[in-house]
Amino acid sequence: LQRSVNLIVDSQNSEGGWRYRPFARESDMSITVCQVLALRSARNVGIHVPVTTIRNAQLYVTRSAVRSNERGTFRPFRGHGGYGDDGGSFRYQLKPQTRATFPLTAAGVTTLYAAGEYDSPVIRDALDFMDRRYEDFSEENGNHYFFFYGHYYAVQAYYITGDPKWTQYFRMIKRVLLEEQRPDGSWQCHTGPGDAFGTAVATLILQIPLQ
Repeated sequence: LQRSVNLIVDSQNSEGGWRYRPFARESDMSITVCQVLALRSARNVGIHVPVTTIRNAQLYVTRSAVRSNERGTFRPFRGHGGYGDDGGSFRYQLKPQTRATFPLTAAGVTTLYAAGEYDSPVIRDALDFMDRRYEDFSEENGNHYFFFYGHYYAVQAYYITGDPKWTQYFRMIKRVLLEEQRPDGSWQCHTGPGDAFGTAVATLILQIPLQ
């Protein structure tokens, strides 16, 4: 496990994040969140994780945020949860032209929490963005793998945030998921890895309060 952690640490790039391949020059939010959560889990069981690695990841996520004073036009797009520069969202990459969506914003908040940052203007703006978008996102992206991906991180972000946001959000996602469960117990994922993926992620979302 320590060797695996060392690989993650060593492959962090100069932006402070990670990409699909070790030592890539660019980063993206979807891979960075996975690496930071892995490092947090490892640290929780006593594996050494350099503080500088976590700090650099925090800086990368913070730089990916769209500030409230940058608020632009949000353009819904099925399958991604919207493109645009809506204040509070997080971008896929540092490039201004890359998408800023509900799933990426949920991933950004979860990354900051895992890195030990629990209260900042960036987090508060991101949560406000998520509050504004989670119902529309769910309606537009049901059964798409972005639906499951987005709520997998959103449920973690809201759970750590606590009430009243947590109760309001979980009431919604629990209702949606239970309505979508099929008679055989599965959840459909018609675009993406398939029903096994949808079912696995749906059950992970629903079990968060039981941790």
